[in-house]
Amino acid sequence: MTFEEARKALNSDETKQALALMKEIDLQLGIEAELSSGINDSPDSTNVVIIHDIKTPVDSDTLRYLAAIKGKVLLDESPDSSPTRKAATS
Repeated sequence: MTFEEARKALNSDETKQALALMKEIDLQLGIEAELSSGINDSPDSTNVVIIHDIKTPVDSDTLRYLAAIKGKVLLDESPDSSPTRKAATS
């Protein structure tokens, strides 16, 4: 992804949906967090990222659980996720 592509993706419906999903997961799990999106631009690649500022104290196991759940939901909800890919990640 180029930086220009990332700029366009930053305000896309897909990014807004991802933020909404992350907020819903936090709400359901009782986690207070502020979420925002941004661009990570490195020499190797450019990516749109979701930044989580977690206000609720959580231990490292809970943090890993949150990351795993959110990652799975994003993969499952991804527009390019096929039934084969969903089965492979389940």
